[in-house]
Amino acid sequence: MSEEKHYILYVDDSEDDVIMARRAFKKSNLATAIVTLSDGQECIDYIFAEGDFEGEAHSLPMVILLDLNMPRVDGFEVLEYLRSHEETKNIPIVVLTTSDAKNDISKAYELGANSFITKPLKTEDFFSTIVDINMYWSVHNKINSD
Repeated sequence: MSEEKHYILYVDDSEDDVIMARRAFKKSNLATAIVTLSDGQECIDYIFAEGDFEGEAHSLPMVILLDLNMPRVDGFEVLEYLRSHEETKNIPIVVLTTSDAKNDISKAYELGANSFITKPLKTEDFFSTIVDINMYWSVHNKINSD
């Protein structure tokens, strides 16, 4: 896998949230690309070039935005899986979910999440949150180049 990290991987089964995130990325006018996947199994397959993505080597993302409640493989399972592999254990993972339950927050951090953000309910607030996340990870955050 390449060391270039010029995209954000957004994993969410909500088609509406994915559409809004794509619009927010476009409107933010940053050069960062967004790759969207609809569940945790797709995320694992994409990163490790398995399943539907077999043979498609991808560079690792600069950050993963990860929903928790998804079909097949949920966000907790993705966190656990990615943190258990040497090549993916240091990818920043931001949980972006509708939950604000204390046990979900605690479990996400215990499994290695770098941040936990509850999705705002209002469309304009969600849009603004995505723009802020993009700005932080694309411009302000320093990437570990090891």
